Amino acid sequence: AGQAGVLQPGILGLIAQQSKWQQWQQQQHGIGSFNQQQQDGPVVTGGAFGALGPRESMEDRHTVIQGLGGIENVTLAAVFDGHRGHEAAAYAATQLPRNLLIASVKAAAAAAADQQQQQLAAASHLPAANDSSAAAAALKQAFLSTDAAFWQEWQAEMHAHAVVGQYSERYPGSTALAAIIAGSSLYVANAGDGRAVLSRGGTAVPLSRQHTADLADERSRVLAAGGTVSYRGGSWRVGPAALQVTRAFGDFDLKQAGQLSGPVCLMGTRSPYHTALAVQPSNSAVSSSSHGTNPSSTTPGSTQDPGPNALMMPVTAEPEVVSLRISPSDQFMILGTDGLWDVITDQEAVGLVHDTVKDPALCAKRLVQEALARGSTDNVTAVVVFLQPKHTLERVWVRGADQAVPDVTPTFYGSRRMTTKQLEQAAGSSVAVAAAPAGVADEMMDTY
Repeated sequence: AGQAGVLQPGILGLIAQQSKWQQWQQQQHGIGSFNQQQQDGPVVTGGAFGALGPRESMEDRHTVIQGLGGIENVTLAAVFDGHRGHEAAAYAATQLPRNLLIASVKAAAAAAADQQQQQLAAASHLPAANDSSAAAAALKQAFLSTDAAFWQEWQAEMHAHAVVGQYSERYPGSTALAAIIAGSSLYVANAGDGRAVLSRGGTAVPLSRQHTADLADERSRVLAAGGTVSYRGGSWRVGPAALQVTRAFGDFDLKQAGQLSGPVCLMGTRSPYHTALAVQPSNSAVSSSSHGTNPSSTTPGSTQDPGPNALMMPVTAEPEVVSLRISPSDQFMILGTDGLWDVITDQEAVGLVHDTVKDPALCAKRLVQEALARGSTDNVTAVVVFLQPKHTLERVWVRGADQAVPDVTPTFYGSRRMTTKQLEQAAGSSVAVAAAPAGVADEMMDTY
C-alpha cells in the first residue's frame, strides 16, 4: 500500500495511522503504554458455515481472509446471497478481495493530503454512517468495480453460449455484506438484505440495514433513478423481475432506467458503467423518508442516465458503509444472509453464540442449523468473527449463591433443558424428576 514510513490513508494503511493516533493520545492525556495487542487491535479469529436448506441449489457464498494484503491485523469477512443463479455471488466472493486491495491503494494515494481526518476516522465506539473516509471510499469503489467487472464477465459468458446455440436471457445477481477489521477500526459495507450484528457485552448492536423495496427511502431512490416498484406477494418489489432487494451485484436488467419497461436483451449492449466516472461512488447520503407509497402507484420518476452517481441506478451495487472503533466490551460479530435473519432475531443470534463452545466455525454452524430447524426456506450462511481471545470468551457458568446465571436463548429442539442429574437435585429424588419443571440450563455448563 506504500513505502515504509509513509502514512497511507487507505484501509491497509489504517493500522499505522492508528498507532500514531494512540501515541498522540498517550502524550496528550497521559494514557498508559499500549501493549502490542492494543496497538494492533483485537485478537481476531473467524469461522463460517453455509447450508443449502430446502432450496434446489446453493446460491450463497462466503469468504474469510485474515491477513488481507499480507497485513496481519487486517481481516475481511463477507457473505454473498445469490439470486436468479449462483454466478454473481461466486464471482463477487473471488473478486471483491482483490478489488478491495486495488481500491485501497488508490484511495491512499488520493487522500494523502488528508491524514488528520483519517487518523480521526472510526474514532467512536458507536456505529455511524461513514461516507467520507478513504477506507469507506475504498469499500464503495471495490463494490462498484466488482460489479462493473462482472458485467464484462457476464457479457462474455452470454456470447459464448450464443455461439454454441445455447443462449438464454438470464441476469443473476447477488447481495453482498463485507466487514473489514483494520486494527481497532471496524468497517461494514452492505448492499442488499444481509445483516451484520455486533455483540457488545452480550447486547446485540446492528451494524447494517437490509436494503429492500419495503424501505420508503429505498423505494424513493429507485423511483428517482427511473425505476419502477410494485406491491406484489405481500411486499414491495423492483421492476418486471419483481426483485425484493434494491442493492446488489449483477441484475443488469434492472440497472438502467430504460430497461425497466419489459423483457430486454443486453448481449452486446453498453455497460451501465459505460464511463469512467460512472464507477465512482456517491458522496452524498440518501435522505430517509418516512412516507410510504400507495401500493397501486407504480409510476417511475424521470428516466436518467446512471451518470457519475451510482445511486442513480434503480438497483445499485453501491453499499452503505458503517464504521466504529472496537471497544473492550465488543466480543464478536455475526454476518448472515437473509435466510438466517428470516427466523432468528439479532439478540437470539448473539445468545446462541454465547451458549456455544467458543469455536467460530462451530458457532456459525450452530446458527445455521438453528435457522433451518426453525423453518428457514432459503439458503443459510453465517460468518462468526471473534474479537477477543477464545479463553476470555469461554465461560462455564456455575450456579451459586452469589453468582448470576445469564439468560439463555431457547432453541427449536429445547436443548437447554436441565440434565437428569440437575433435575434430581432440584426435585430431591429421582421419583420426582418426571414432575419437575423442565427449566433452563446453560449448555456450556452441561457440556463440562
